[in-house]
Amino acid sequence: MSTPSYLIPFVIVDWLLSLVLLLPISDSRKQQRLPIVTLILIGINTGIFIYRTYLLPLQVGQPGADMWEWYQLLTPAFVIKGYGNPGWTMISSAFLHGSWDHLLGNMFFLMFFGRKVEDLLGPVKFLLLYFACIYISQLGSIVGEIALPVWQGAIPSLGASGAIMGVVGAYLFLYYEERIRTLPIIWYEIPIPFIFYLPRFPVWVFILYTIFKDVLNGWLVEQFQAVGRNYSFVNSFAHLSGILGGMLCIYLFLPATMLHLKRHRLGAPTR
Repeated sequence: MSTPSYLIPFVIVDWLLSLVLLLPISDSRKQQRLPIVTLILIGINTGIFIYRTYLLPLQVGQPGADMWEWYQLLTPAFVIKGYGNPGWTMISSAFLHGSWDHLLGNMFFLMFFGRKVEDLLGPVKFLLLYFACIYISQLGSIVGEIALPVWQGAIPSLGASGAIMGVVGAYLFLYYEERIRTLPIIWYEIPIPFIFYLPRFPVWVFILYTIFKDVLNGWLVEQFQAVGRNYSFVNSFAHLSGILGGMLCIYLFLPATMLHLKRHRLGAPTR
């Protein structure tokens, strides 16, 4: 079945956007404390990936390792039907990655945004925020994937990107006036060094660019599924629900002084 003609311009735009990955490399915020939870999360994700990819196959063979991973993945259809252990797989799947590129990209974003959010919240509140973002992004993934007419939630998902997008959303809520510098990477491999000579731009521009890519990809997935085809395995539903969850949940964990300032800026009454 050929691609509907009205979708071709959107597919081209999505392809062009996918060619470039914007890596945030610096902002003006000074680090006040060691981001211990952020570093632990990066260590756990990396350790699990190494264990699953290299060590577990040596212990139980590749088929056994694949079966082990299968039981850790989140399959929306299984959650809806009550199969397995949905509460566990919503967490375990968020600590699994499919490749080194997948892992390194996620951990880079977690390190850049997570350490700044943790610096304000402290380790305990940041950890609670991270797990809240895991659940919210997974719920969004379940709802979105179940609604697809072809997959109907039967495709399992993995990766920390939903939770990390929640951290990105929290950063945007906290530091929406911050200006960051990014390094464009073409095809996820070739950096464009001249970006170092360009001025910083507002963080909301970078995040809006990221959201737009996910909205477009998610819409194309729905459109292609409506005609009986698959378009992409990128879980845009988890990304979008994660960033929304991070922007909402961060309000629950703000320090009292920061909460007072935010209410004052929003025009809400204070005591």
